[in-house]
Amino acid sequence: METLEKIIHTVPASCQVSRYVRLLNDSAGSPRLLFLGNSVTWHAPKDDIGWAGDWGMAASSAENDYAHRVLSAVRERFPSASGMILQGAVWERNLECDCASEFAGAREFAADALIFTLCANTPADTFRAEAFVASMERLLSYASENSVSPIVLVATDFFGDPSKSAAIEAYAARHSATVVNLLDLGANPENRALGKFAHEGVANHPGDLGMQRIAERILEKLIPALEKR
Repeated sequence: METLEKIIHTVPASCQVSRYVRLLNDSAGSPRLLFLGNSVTWHAPKDDIGWAGDWGMAASSAENDYAHRVLSAVRERFPSASGMILQGAVWERNLECDCASEFAGAREFAADALIFTLCANTPADTFRAEAFVASMERLLSYASENSVSPIVLVATDFFGDPSKSAAIEAYAARHSATVVNLLDLGANPENRALGKFAHEGVANHPGDLGMQRIAERILEKLIPALEKR
């Protein structure tokens, strides 16, 4: 795997949101998209780091974050499509956690497609690939418990950690999931919100262009898979 410089990620993993599951639109139609992500997917306002949004950090608006962009594009082809976010930063920092009660809404959503973009807040100094993959297996199995043959997309690390990305690719190989490569996107400064936020960690998140490119990478894999269902 290509070696890329890791991006400084200093947004605290704790207290990113006050609840872990939220619907992206009022529709309960299908196909149903479940985004399992962290602050890139959804972060509530946090004054001490200069973040005022309640959507994917550091997009300029909810409509410009990658999850909303993906759902909007899918709804152009499937007008009744609905989306939900499972904000999993709590899982990233404690791979042994039993998050069943917190994540129950995601399981009940019975997603047709699961889009996994977690790993950034898992401590790098204690990272063990097998433990991470085993926890991925538990989480994705739980989240898809009520689903029927769901599409599973798993993304490599936007923030440039090759070890975590390799573990995600190992999960995909074991479970016939589809890999969405984001490693090169984060390595390109134009995809981050540099200069738009004083807090370095916030600024290193994807800006509008980065969010657009993440969405494009996901849609490239997702749309054909949905059309085959």
